[in-house]
Amino acid sequence: FWKHPNIARLPQELLEDVLAVVRGILSTEDVDANRQPEPAPEPQLMGIHHMPRAPVTPDPVQMQTLMAMGFDQIACQQALIATNNNATEAANMLVSGSVP
Repeated sequence: FWKHPNIARLPQELLEDVLAVVRGILSTEDVDANRQPEPAPEPQLMGIHHMPRAPVTPDPVQMQTLMAMGFDQIACQQALIATNNNATEAANMLVSGSVP
């Protein structure tokens, strides 16, 4: 890099700034040689399952379908919210009694 022909075309002030930064890095490496590195931060999971969801409003058609099966209105709402309006999963929750 330092022998690249375009370096001669760079402004002198820029080269001096770059050299100052490099000198600073090299001088702190000697001082910090015995220092223990800080632990890396915990990785942040950014998959779709870890992102906040917008509030779910129970679909009125799905509500009517589930209520027509004889389930309670509140239980139907909770099941639809928990399953993001998936009527099949909501019905499974209601039948199994695992509504939150």
